[in-house]
Amino acid sequence: MALAPTSRRSWRRLTRVLIFITFALVCLYCFFESQDGQVPAWTDPDVETSTATQPQIRKPKTPKLRREWTELWEAKSDGKLVVPIDEKGNAISKVGFTKHPLLDLIEEAENKWKATVKRQSKTLEEAVREYERRYNRPPPKGFDHWYRFATDTNFDTINADITPFLALSPKHIKERLSHAANRFDTFHIRIENGFASVAEAKNDVEQFRAQDLVELIQDFAEFLPDMVVHASIHDMGPNIFGDDFRAEVGRLLDEKAYMPSKNLTTFESKARNNRHNVTKACFDHAPAVLLEQEGILSPPPPNDTFEFIYSHPKTFNFCTNPSILSQNGIFSVRHARESHVLPLFVQCKLQQGGDIQYPSLVQWQDPPAPDKLIPWRERPNNKLFWRGRMTGAHYNKQYGWRHTHRFRLHELAWNETFAEDEVAVLVDGDPKTRKPLKRKSFNRGWLNDALLDVGLVGDVFQCDENDGTCDEIRTSIKTLEPIYGAGQRAKYALDVDGNGWSGRYQTLLASGNVVLKATVFPEWISDWLVPYYHFVPIQHDYSDLYSTMVFLAGYPTTSTDGEMILEGGHEDLAEKIAQHALDASRSLWRWEDMQAYMFRLLLEYARAMSSDRDSMAYKPTRMERAP
Repeated sequence: MALAPTSRRSWRRLTRVLIFITFALVCLYCFFESQDGQVPAWTDPDVETSTATQPQIRKPKTPKLRREWTELWEAKSDGKLVVPIDEKGNAISKVGFTKHPLLDLIEEAENKWKATVKRQSKTLEEAVREYERRYNRPPPKGFDHWYRFATDTNFDTINADITPFLALSPKHIKERLSHAANRFDTFHIRIENGFASVAEAKNDVEQFRAQDLVELIQDFAEFLPDMVVHASIHDMGPNIFGDDFRAEVGRLLDEKAYMPSKNLTTFESKARNNRHNVTKACFDHAPAVLLEQEGILSPPPPNDTFEFIYSHPKTFNFCTNPSILSQNGIFSVRHARESHVLPLFVQCKLQQGGDIQYPSLVQWQDPPAPDKLIPWRERPNNKLFWRGRMTGAHYNKQYGWRHTHRFRLHELAWNETFAEDEVAVLVDGDPKTRKPLKRKSFNRGWLNDALLDVGLVGDVFQCDENDGTCDEIRTSIKTLEPIYGAGQRAKYALDVDGNGWSGRYQTLLASGNVVLKATVFPEWISDWLVPYYHFVPIQHDYSDLYSTMVFLAGYPTTSTDGEMILEGGHEDLAEKIAQHALDASRSLWRWEDMQAYMFRLLLEYARAMSSDRDSMAYKPTRMERAP
């Protein structure tokens, strides 16, 4: 039976559709068969090939070369990573076998430093854009003069110190400046008509500090607006800002608003919550507050784990790292601090401190000439070196002196009661033999002989003679003799807090040591120095001290001739860190580097204290705006 013309056309259309669908399915099949590196077997039938009859081999996927340490270990909010240990003494990472976490932290630090150097602004215009991106406001007036004077780098510390004052109205700022000017424990520097001078200093000590600052400022004073700087005569200022206050400051700055008087009064009141310690500054849900509610000042040391610092700034925060509350004498006075928003310049501050930190010139000195230093590999002392006096707190029966940071360090090395203790350290594994990262125990006395050369020197002081504390210290502690110049013969040096910061940091870096630093105080230069690249951070309870020294210098063992030797260390990495420290002292902590910081700080301060802040913002010229 013949089909009608219309039916024939419909049949042809259906046939074409079926052919198209068949062709599409063949293409899809070939496409999926070609994945994972396989090539579809499109061949010329006239060309003989040797692979036509061979089975196709899947190309293996490129393996991931390395994992970030965050994929291996738990990172806690207090700035420490955790290395758990199983019942056999092996480290348990999230993915099985892994190398020592300090290797990853050192590699991460090297990459961070390279990135920091790479992203530094090359022009004034780039520096302005970076400032506006980072802080969401234009730079202060005079920024162009500062840029020509300085090397652009990270100034987040200045921003953290200045922003609370930007949230106050000019009226409030005027009142606070008057309060700072009338404090009995301050000295004052006047900058007027391009010249800096000491406005008031009550004694020789204040005059000395004030004159140091004047000399630091004088070279760039011609580019500064008129102002008066009020500085504390003490190492630290009196104020600690609450985390809730800083959060509100951030919100107000985003909205370009000022803090109402009522709110400011509430934030400055000691009655704003019912806590009576420095934890008054913490959010209600902070770890320090939760522990305090349980009657615990700080958490117990970890059991069956090792911890290393991965974020040095986080360890400064006593709200999220409450362990420091029982480990540093600065917290020995058990009461809440003041929280007044007062424009007061200080040399040292806690991370939550409410004052304005400037570069301290105490103990600063020009780095020694290279030919005056013993090359690191040739230094005779492989031990960690430290000598210091009994600073840290005023010692009495109310606060046990043995808990303070310097006494704990001395006792760690010299208390004979502890000498026979077994100390667990983390010993590096071997990737070639798949030997795991492992806990290994050593006699403390043996470790001390091999790795530590630390101790207190000098007479007993800063203690209560009337309640017997001074006599107790005299009978309990045998001090060492000071050894002047010994630090430059040592490969490793320890920097430990005193009553505030130690003041030795720059000197140690300039001596070419590997500096191990245990502190609760950020310094003005903290943003510029990279942990594990320029120095090695150590927890304030020294729980990672032995493991870190074993990683760097090696663990003690006995040679075939019966001598104690060190094995398994990473002296190649240690030598690099020592060189980076030396480089930093010669390129980041020079007189002109402190001037650059002070220049930028005073420009920011001048704007924050001005009654017309808009007029104190940097406005590029038409030529500078041109592409």
